[in-house]
Amino acid sequence: MENSIGRMEQCPCKSGKLYKNCHMRTYRPVESFSVKAHHGIKAVDWHMEKKEGSDEWVKVPGRMSVMLGYVEKSYDDIDTMIKDIKETVDEDRFVLRERITRLKHKLYGIRYHMENFIKEEEDVIKKYSTQYEAPGTDSYNQNPKLIYEIESFLYQIKSALDVFAQIVSMIFNIGGKSTYSLSEEGHNKIVTNLLEIGNYQVLKSELADLLASNDESWIRDAIDMRDEVTHFSDLKGFMCFIQHAWEGGEFAKISYPSMPDGRRASAFMRVTYHRLFQLFFDSSPILITRLAPKTR
Repeated sequence: MENSIGRMEQCPCKSGKLYKNCHMRTYRPVESFSVKAHHGIKAVDWHMEKKEGSDEWVKVPGRMSVMLGYVEKSYDDIDTMIKDIKETVDEDRFVLRERITRLKHKLYGIRYHMENFIKEEEDVIKKYSTQYEAPGTDSYNQNPKLIYEIESFLYQIKSALDVFAQIVSMIFNIGGKSTYSLSEEGHNKIVTNLLEIGNYQVLKSELADLLASNDESWIRDAIDMRDEVTHFSDLKGFMCFIQHAWEGGEFAKISYPSMPDGRRASAFMRVTYHRLFQLFFDSSPILITRLAPKTR
């Protein structure tokens, strides 16, 4: 019976949601297989959970339903900024708290993709610097690690800006769906909405000025790069290493992986991430003050 229900049809439970977003979602694998267990740990009826906003772990009845994720490293600057904002949010504002947690996830993802790209670039340079056999014609090295990391980095940059726009909209009570979009005229929808709401909204002008000052420089550039390289053109304009034709002599020329405008890709990633983090960092005191009871 369930297999006959279309993903985009109303769920038969009458929740009003589409089937794909309701009872179709089990969040557990449907199929499994068994193997003989020569060694192992017998299941227990409790597991450990970490209290939200605390480093304390406590025993909770029931078996753990998800594996603890392995995090190779943590970023104290991200953790501190997100914690400072989240601690100001009332416990019952679940959606806002979830969006703030999502912003942390996005920033971690951006750092992850950037560092993977830089590590791969360094490894290739080291390889070229040992026993390099120069080609007789220009050769373009399509490195899948570099390609997928730059693509993911660009998508996550725009996604982080969108999540940030949602957080701003919730804190300043701006209605409608919010994304960090820029018009051809350079107007930011979030800035426009901030300036249109009533004067009782404390700090709206300060935040609007901060966002507008960033829109004129790197944000427009980052969004354009995302659209040009990944969103519309399947990585058109992004180049991995180019091994240039050798004309003799002691040295051969190799071009670094580059963006469509010729900039070294790893430098673009570093600068863009730094400015993104700085934007969020500079905005956080405004958001925290706005969330404080005396300014509501």
